[in-house]
Amino acid sequence: DEGTVELVIESINDPPVLTAPAARSVDEDEPLVVTGITVVDPDIDTDARWIEAWDITKSIFLEIQKTCAASGVDLLVMTIPCQDQVVPAAREMEYEWYPDVRTLPMDWERPGKILSRFFHESGIDHLQLYPELRRLAEERPDTSLYFKLDAHFRPEGHQAVGEILKRKIEGKYKG
Repeated sequence: DEGTVELVIESINDPPVLTAPAARSVDEDEPLVVTGITVVDPDIDTDARWIEAWDITKSIFLEIQKTCAASGVDLLVMTIPCQDQVVPAAREMEYEWYPDVRTLPMDWERPGKILSRFFHESGIDHLQLYPELRRLAEERPDTSLYFKLDAHFRPEGHQAVGEILKRKIEGKYKG
């Protein structure tokens, strides 16, 4: 048999970001004080509220995993991205309504990356819809997956998610 397999690779661990001042020079045997060097790991939240929120979320998923395992039930977690993550035009509309959002350091993929890494490390089967829905939105810009002023899927969005989920389930149990 011949077939085509699409492989979607997600970034799980982004490299640290180093910020340093511009190059400086100093005469030999003279001291040089360098300030303004920062190293940030974009995969780690430093805001205590977000740390607590992610810890609670993770503990809930671990409890669900434990309950499923005790019952002999397979667990598959499917994360559904918001329209702003998938459709760039929706993000632009958000920026028009809330101009200050544009100035915030937004990583629209970050929640999915955090969850993907956690699910991977915890052995929880996971279906991250973001990459495939984003690809569909780019390939078919005339097809709306979401309602324009609403976060819910249109019939085309439900169809796309159903097809993605079907492939995932068939791939898991084929054999």
